[in-house]
Amino acid sequence: MKTKRVIQLFFFLILFFQISALFSVNILTVQDPDQYGSKPGYIDKATLVIEPHGCYTEQSLYLKYSDHEQYAGNNKIEIVHRFELPQGSVVNDLWLWIGDSVMQAIMMDTWTARAIYDSIVDVKRDPAFLSKKGNQYELHIFPLESGSYRKIKLNFITPTLWRGNKATAKLPFNMLISNNANTKPLEILFRTQEDIWGQPFIVEQPDLNFESLIDTTGYHFKHCQLPDISGYSYLNIEFQTDFNNGYFYSSNQIKNEPSYFQLGIVPGEFFELDSDTTGKKCIVGLELSGLYNKNFSIILPNIKSVLASYLKKKDNFQLLAAGAGSYKKITDNWLQSSLQNINAAFSEFEQSDFAMEINAQKISTHIIL
Repeated sequence: MKTKRVIQLFFFLILFFQISALFSVNILTVQDPDQYGSKPGYIDKATLVIEPHGCYTEQSLYLKYSDHEQYAGNNKIEIVHRFELPQGSVVNDLWLWIGDSVMQAIMMDTWTARAIYDSIVDVKRDPAFLSKKGNQYELHIFPLESGSYRKIKLNFITPTLWRGNKATAKLPFNMLISNNANTKPLEILFRTQEDIWGQPFIVEQPDLNFESLIDTTGYHFKHCQLPDISGYSYLNIEFQTDFNNGYFYSSNQIKNEPSYFQLGIVPGEFFELDSDTTGKKCIVGLELSGLYNKNFSIILPNIKSVLASYLKKKDNFQLLAAGAGSYKKITDNWLQSSLQNINAAFSEFEQSDFAMEINAQKISTHIIL
């Protein structure tokens, strides 16, 4: 049995930064290093643990890779996963399971680590190699015994987008969608040390409930299961916290010494500015004329998120759309501002014949108060 010290010599994490690649790919394959060609790779289980930290979230992705016995009898299969993470993400840790042990990666310069990895593959030991070029990552794991699986934990931080006291963080959808399985389930755990981050929800499926779990390690967990992410175009999680007296403050400690601080403020509350509490009427006009292609599934959820963040309970809105040489009111009357009404109005438009007529045109948005 290998000792931890020996195994770590053959297990490396490489991050190198160059000019961004023009195109990013998300492909998962398996291959025999001694043969030409590759076959589809699979993720049999994916678990994502999300922990909020104010201006960023820490995300830990647990993956079980397999080849579904496409190389029966072969015990030297290599897993190759090319993927991209949400913009602004930074990988800070990688772990590889080797039998009953789990080993942490180390960082080295690219050429040294690549040479060591290649020598390990040649002698059939247990390495993993992760490299980065622009927004493109490439993960190699060796060896995989055909019909078995290899497990990793990839840890990275992703910036959050704040609107008032609500925060949104992108999830690693592009990486997970490269799974070649017909269905792609995802388990999500929302982990907090302090119960101050409210009830999370998936922006693309707000009716999916997170259930609380009991934990004895001092953390609070909320859990949900997505049976199949194939039908989505991306995934985002939203949560919130209280800005008492208009501000939020936290510090991070390493070995009981503060290492950095975070301060967020809501200007209106922090500076005690008077706010207009009267209800507003908001007309949302979608200008759909144009010659360029667009993707409603990407653009419209962003518009919905903005409306949900800025409209108050006393506000009302109407949805209008123009394109394909005509103009139509999507909502017949003023609707009270609520997440349910906003989702319903946009869903009605997306499923309409009018949307189908103009779906190939460029979309721009105007909000008139």
